[in-house]
Amino acid sequence: RETAQERIENWRKNNGILQIKTFSIERGDVNVMMSGTAALDQVKRPQFHFDLKIKGLEQIMRATGQKPELLGLLGGKRAAQGEMAFSLRGKDGQIFLGPLMLGKIPPLY
Repeated sequence: RETAQERIENWRKNNGILQIKTFSIERGDVNVMMSGTAALDQVKRPQFHFDLKIKGLEQIMRATGQKPELLGLLGGKRAAQGEMAFSLRGKDGQIFLGPLMLGKIPPLY
């Protein structure tokens, strides 16, 4: 019987791609919508590209002590109904929100 790691490795070797057409989380006035794709690269690190639309991001930033004015630095674009649109990417072990590198991801196994 295959282990979970063996299944994931077989999926990766066969060019497996996870496609998320619509994912949404809503709590009060905050709503996060996401779509995109994810896979594993040759060294087993996640690689992905997600388009995010976040409504209520200013509220989240204020609640966590951040200045909403910093949103422009993230490359977010104003979308309909007070939403901000961002690109969340993972490539070569690095995670980016817009142009800002958030951190690094090691191989999963």
